[in-house]
Amino acid sequence: MDVSALGLSAPYASALTLALVIAPFIWVVARSRSLFMVRHRLWRLLHRRPENQEAWLDEAIRERFELMRFRALVMWADSLAEARRITAWASAQGIDVGVLGDCGKYFNRHKLALRERLPPLLKAKVATGVIRALLAGGIVIALAQGFDHRTLLRLRHDSSWLLATPTSAEPLWGGTGEVMTIDDCKAGRDPSGFGAENRAIVCRVLGAEGLQKFLDEGLFAQRALIGFIILMLVGAIGALQHNLYALRAAWAMHACLNFSEAVRSSASPEGAASR
Repeated sequence: MDVSALGLSAPYASALTLALVIAPFIWVVARSRSLFMVRHRLWRLLHRRPENQEAWLDEAIRERFELMRFRALVMWADSLAEARRITAWASAQGIDVGVLGDCGKYFNRHKLALRERLPPLLKAKVATGVIRALLAGGIVIALAQGFDHRTLLRLRHDSSWLLATPTSAEPLWGGTGEVMTIDDCKAGRDPSGFGAENRAIVCRVLGAEGLQKFLDEGLFAQRALIGFIILMLVGAIGALQHNLYALRAAWAMHACLNFSEAVRSSASPEGAASR
């Protein structure tokens, strides 16, 4: 056939399916930066009987689990001792340790302090809102394309693109905006502005045997690609929101620490004397 469509070959489809299946394991490993959780689950799967487990390892494994949970659910810590130090500091400051994790890059776990200069929250909200609106517009456009029943095809000889159905076609860009049908081909008309050479090719394609199946396969791959793009756009919006939530948590923590410092200052002998 003189045209080609978007296609999902078997190896790529298999790789995508495998990636979706192991995505939860990838998240756990990426978040905790350790294969311990995966190795432990595999060990439990292969050794189900309690008598095969060494009792003297229970405490070490429990502590390792605590560290992995802290990394996955709160923030990164190099050791369990550091995780407990961060938790103790948060408790002493009257701050939920989860808030520290929400602060993300704005909290320095080594110094147990916020970044010295936080970005303005209002500007971050405005910038996030604008970018989020643009990405949401991209999602709406992608959804509209996903519901389009026309298949995107490419002419092999000059790599120009067109949108086709079993009975009609039109250029993706540069055309007149009108659709050329099989009846137009029979009458020798070119309402879409394909040009003589491309019109002849398109007319041969519209009359080709097995066109419906070819278009259906191309449309499936086209919608799969659109779905992937939508997932990427949604992920980008999620990343923007996550960064905004981190900054918001950092400013909330900043206010809390300032308030606690003011209370301690007023409660000190120097503060009482100044009153």
